[in-house]
Amino acid sequence: PELRINVDSWRGQVVAELIDAEDGRPLPGFKRDACVPVTVDRIDQPLGWREHENLAPLLGRTIRIRFSLLRAQLYAFWFAPQRA
Repeated sequence: PELRINVDSWRGQVVAELIDAEDGRPLPGFKRDACVPVTVDRIDQPLGWREHENLAPLLGRTIRIRFSLLRAQLYAFWFAPQRA
């Protein structure tokens, strides 16, 4: 599974961190500084983290997502099966 976004960030960037819904702390390996910045205008862009190939370690957990945008617009986000 992966997090996918519809985004216009070619003039800036979008990053995100995944947060434990119970205690509000960023999850190890899914912090903002570990996120690969997205700098494109695309309707179906994967968002990833340097230390993890996908979100499989988080299956079954309740999480929150904190997006950080710099000169960007985020239109939608969803979880989808990982593409080959």
